[in-house]
Amino acid sequence: MDLSRLQTLTKTDPKGYRDEFLRQHQQFLTQLQIYLLKPSKDHKPFSSLVKYLSQVAPYYPSELSIFPSQLGELLEQNYAILEPDLRLILVQALALLRNRNLLPPTSLLGLFFKLFKCPDKRLRKFLHSHIVSDIRKINKLKKDNKTNREVLNFMQMALQEEGNPVASRKALEILTELYIRGTWRDEKTVNIITQGVFSKDTKVVVTTINFFLSRGGKIEEDDEDNIKTLKKVPNKWAIKKDVMHPATVKTRSKKKKLKSELKRAKSERKKAEEDAADDTLHYNMGAIQLIHDPQGYCQKVFSVLRRSRESFETKVLLMNFISRLICTHQLMLFKFYTFLQKYLRPYQKHITTILAILAQSCHPLVEPSVLEPIVKGIANNFVSDKTDNEIITVGINAIREITIRCPLVMQAPLLQDLVRYRKSKHKGVSSAAVSLMTLFRTINPSLLERRTRGRDVDLTIKPLEYGEVEVCLLYTSDAADDLL
Repeated sequence: MDLSRLQTLTKTDPKGYRDEFLRQHQQFLTQLQIYLLKPSKDHKPFSSLVKYLSQVAPYYPSELSIFPSQLGELLEQNYAILEPDLRLILVQALALLRNRNLLPPTSLLGLFFKLFKCPDKRLRKFLHSHIVSDIRKINKLKKDNKTNREVLNFMQMALQEEGNPVASRKALEILTELYIRGTWRDEKTVNIITQGVFSKDTKVVVTTINFFLSRGGKIEEDDEDNIKTLKKVPNKWAIKKDVMHPATVKTRSKKKKLKSELKRAKSERKKAEEDAADDTLHYNMGAIQLIHDPQGYCQKVFSVLRRSRESFETKVLLMNFISRLICTHQLMLFKFYTFLQKYLRPYQKHITTILAILAQSCHPLVEPSVLEPIVKGIANNFVSDKTDNEIITVGINAIREITIRCPLVMQAPLLQDLVRYRKSKHKGVSSAAVSLMTLFRTINPSLLERRTRGRDVDLTIKPLEYGEVEVCLLYTSDAADDLL
């Protein structure tokens, strides 16, 4: 009898086909002994028996109590020499038994992570999807804290295992995917992922950093996505042409429709501009905020950067990650600014990215004396008559971004020299200088020359001194009555 037909009949009447099941089970045991000694390439009869027994296992739990361990032993001993199709069938059989709760959740993790060593793309894809779906199924109705703790401990061991880089990568991929899907969004998961930065495998390091530097954990595309979003919003002329076509009669309903369409487009454009300007949407801020001891962790990552012998692109990723840590947690890591200073040259590779990293790492708690030599170095190297106009534009814009975050860094002579470039014939240079002048008109106009301050300027406007904080007092209605 065909095993697929027998499988259907056995599920319909388990007691009536018990003898036939025992006969097939005995045949499986005989072939299993042969495969344990010397696996054969002709695996179709054995594969059919494995499929049959895994399907009817819930109906004969006592007879097949050691069936999963037998499959696991065969895989563990001979996974490297088994035929790829047979290996996948054995793994699918174990996954089916786990889906039917015939195996505990953590029983297959060790074996499956060992199987990640196999150079089999189909097998790795199936293992990855099964582990993720199984963990999501466990936590679908409510969080199973005990199982989650056991699985997370195993993932942490796999991530830190140096002898098996493939298992480390897969553990990291599973952790990040479960975070993105919202299954594991706790502090323990994030802090296990943070350990990937200290791995000796470059792929693990890059994947970890991309997780924190991407939007909500997803791999970030270029910054041009924000521009594309703005371009998708139609302007008022396109809406008028679409709604109020010259050949159509301008009725009251069409005028009303035009008004509503213009209002909707205005609100969409405003929201798109706000999203593009919101820096917290450009990286995984929620995950960075969950990192334990951010100051100590940032110092460790900085030591990794200083000792790193990886490619310059990987070093730039590490710089960006450290910069995000500093700006998110307002950290004190003054050696980082000195480290960046040696890369601040006009023709340095990825110089615009490095300048952006420098600017985003600045915050009000950084001492002005730390940033003053860096700002002067940018002005000397980038902003001079001997350099190209594009380089001057980049230099002035970088200084502007730094002074937005740390206004006390700017000195009057330097500011006045930079503002003089507003008369440049190059549009980019003049726009950058005017933008810097406009900024200091609002935050500290006394540093500007009298002719560049503008009209009706309040010279009493000053930035807060280093360490000074504005105190906002909130009074309740009862407290206000007491004061009166």
